[in-house]
Amino acid sequence: MNLKRLEEQLKAGNIESAVEMVSQAGRTGYIEAVPLLIKHLKQTDDSIVRNEIALVLSDRAVKKLLWSSLNCSKTREPWVTGACCYML
Repeated sequence: MNLKRLEEQLKAGNIESAVEMVSQAGRTGYIEAVPLLIKHLKQTDDSIVRNEIALVLSDRAVKKLLWSSLNCSKTREPWVTGACCYML
């Protein structure tokens, strides 16, 4: 996925194209898109785009991001990892 193209589509207001790209990011679990999606979730007034971004962020992408963060060597307390995994 090309984040620059997604950014251009969102800024230009090309709703159909932007929504399809956001949906694709969610289907593929494209973690790198999360910061951009959060940025546009905060900035956009378009309800269609906001809804699609919210659905994508609430789905796999965020769970994968949390899971990868919990499994890194910086997570030192095993009980934290277990408790957080239970919530996922």
